[in-house]
Amino acid sequence: MKRFVFLTIALSLFISTFAQAEKLKVLIYNTWGVPIGVWDKWRYQAAMQAIEELNPDVVVLSEVFSRKGKIQFQSDLYPYHADGGNWFPRLVGAGTRILSKFPIQEHDILTYHLCKGSDCLARKGANEVLISLPSGKKINIVSTHLDSLTNPNVRISQINQLTTFADFYEDKEAPTIFAGDLNFSPDSQEYPFLLQNLAVVDSWNETHSPNEPGITYSCDENHYALEYAIKTKARVFDGRIDYLFHRGNIKALNSHLVFNDENHLFSDHYGILGEFEI
Repeated sequence: MKRFVFLTIALSLFISTFAQAEKLKVLIYNTWGVPIGVWDKWRYQAAMQAIEELNPDVVVLSEVFSRKGKIQFQSDLYPYHADGGNWFPRLVGAGTRILSKFPIQEHDILTYHLCKGSDCLARKGANEVLISLPSGKKINIVSTHLDSLTNPNVRISQINQLTTFADFYEDKEAPTIFAGDLNFSPDSQEYPFLLQNLAVVDSWNETHSPNEPGITYSCDENHYALEYAIKTKARVFDGRIDYLFHRGNIKALNSHLVFNDENHLFSDHYGILGEFEI
């Protein structure tokens, strides 16, 4: 009899814990918000409409540099938002923006010390928010955008800063999702350095086989990427440079590329939509 009661209690606890598990959909997307050129004429509004149709719970954007972008990348569907650092003393601000369906309780901002070349025109860094979910659980979301030029030492310095920043400001009782355009591929020296320093899991690798590269920037397939690379004399390449990482009591259930077909092409990057269980 006692054994039966014990098993019943254990089963109830298991069911209760399982029932309390909460799913969260997070979109990471570089909007290609360059404040120059004819590309800015229509893309933002179309992209925001597509995001609303996709209906993630949290949206992590980068390169929301221009005033028009800041106006267009907002929505009644996401009443809560947080931006990275403002422009002073650079030409533009950090360009990072977090949109959330759920209340943002805390918001902290980081500005990177080092930059290289044209990246120094933007006040790149990171912003971290603590979001309260409907179940009462909380989650830390960290958005960042690393240096885009070829010197890995600059990005490694930025990762060191990001590590210190996140460790200090995150709610230690809540899991953390790191999202952003990191401008390095999985075969770079920065990739294992970040995994080790931040103690994170790559959600793409957790939900895909090694033969699924998850390319988010393609000069071969994305005409915006190729046109802009030629116009700015930037490197022409294909690679996965946008990421969703996580740590803590959280699991990636699935992730897939979005906005990667001609009918939904609004940027030189593709987006990643990830679903997590907390």
